[in-house]
Amino acid sequence: DTPYGIEYVSCAWQVHPIYGTDVHRISKAIAISEGTQKNGIPNVERVTPSKNTRFFTAGGSPLVWYYQHPDGKLEFFSKPGRHPQFNVVLAPISSQIVCQLFEFIEQDKSDMVVVGGDWGVGEGLYTETASSLGELRNFLLTMKR
Repeated sequence: DTPYGIEYVSCAWQVHPIYGTDVHRISKAIAISEGTQKNGIPNVERVTPSKNTRFFTAGGSPLVWYYQHPDGKLEFFSKPGRHPQFNVVLAPISSQIVCQLFEFIEQDKSDMVVVGGDWGVGEGLYTETASSLGELRNFLLTMKR
């Protein structure tokens, strides 16, 4: 990293000879970050929903944004922006989407939620908390009325 951004140099270097900054190998995270910055896309991070995920502020503003794939899979992100792979605008979370997520969890359809980490579909959406999530879903449904 230089004062002017990332510069690609020999991996044999440990310190940049002009700027004196440490030289690091490029990682997948760095490559994604650099690509999104070059294209003016805010660097968003995927969120894996859990029983402890706060979807809204106390005032009802969204804390999570999402993208719904054409096949219905849901993918959640930490802030507004564009999907890092598809370059489409992320939507703010709604109580309907949270309810849909909880239904996927209750029905043990964890493959319908893309989880954080490797940009692939994962498992472990806290199925053991389905009853408490169901209670929260029912509460959200009563708020919609």
